[in-house]
Amino acid sequence: MLAQLKALKQPLDRSHWADWNKRAADWKTRYDVVTDEHRKPEGLVSIFHLAEVIGTESKQNDKLVSGSSGSGIEIFLLACPTRSGQRIFHTAGLGAMGYGLPMSIGVCIGSGSRQTILVDGDGGFQFNIQELETVRRLQLPIKFFVLNNDGYASIRASQKAYFGEAQIGADAATGLTVPNLSKIAASYDIPAVVIEDQSNLREEVRRILAMPGPVLVDVRVIPDEVRAPRLQSYQRPDGSFVSKPLEDLFPFLSREEFLANMIVKPLPE
Repeated sequence: MLAQLKALKQPLDRSHWADWNKRAADWKTRYDVVTDEHRKPEGLVSIFHLAEVIGTESKQNDKLVSGSSGSGIEIFLLACPTRSGQRIFHTAGLGAMGYGLPMSIGVCIGSGSRQTILVDGDGGFQFNIQELETVRRLQLPIKFFVLNNDGYASIRASQKAYFGEAQIGADAATGLTVPNLSKIAASYDIPAVVIEDQSNLREEVRRILAMPGPVLVDVRVIPDEVRAPRLQSYQRPDGSFVSKPLEDLFPFLSREEFLANMIVKPLPE
């Protein structure tokens, strides 16, 4: 059967791709994921900027893991410019908290102990924290970039969006605390680095990636950095919520610009 299907296959016609490639290149120029605002040197670390720096400073043979849920996957996975031939592993949209640390171990061992870079949230990183002992014992060259944003930023964002403010179990103010990451690293005899801001972010990331063995990096990130572009729901007068279609993401374009970008007729509002 496969041989018969192969015999029926027509040569791929690329002649009509030029217009689409031109349109896509224009979108990439006009709608950058990482902007100059994200790259400003002052202040806490932007996860968009961190993703860009890790993506461009990592080596082609390095393995990347986008951990768990929240900013570790919603921002990092979106903004990281992976290189040709490089692989990045993630939860495929399932958002399973606790995925990052054990996945990074599996990726590292499965690749013959190549350097592995995990970017995970401080909340999700706690779920399988005991596996740091496995990393220490095997001296796996895993660099753990933990996004320190005071707990469950994704849950906090949802509560703020729908209830006006975080209500419960999202951060220190609402009953959820996260232990000191440097002390956790010390208890497992793993070196720790704290990145306080992004004034020298590229140099610090480059230095960390050059360190031998495992390293736990406490990255002080913007606690409630805006995730964009993203799907956003809005509330109707009757209280029901409706999501915009996938082609109409936040931050919303003017209707004139949005329609100019559309190739097919948009769905009704």
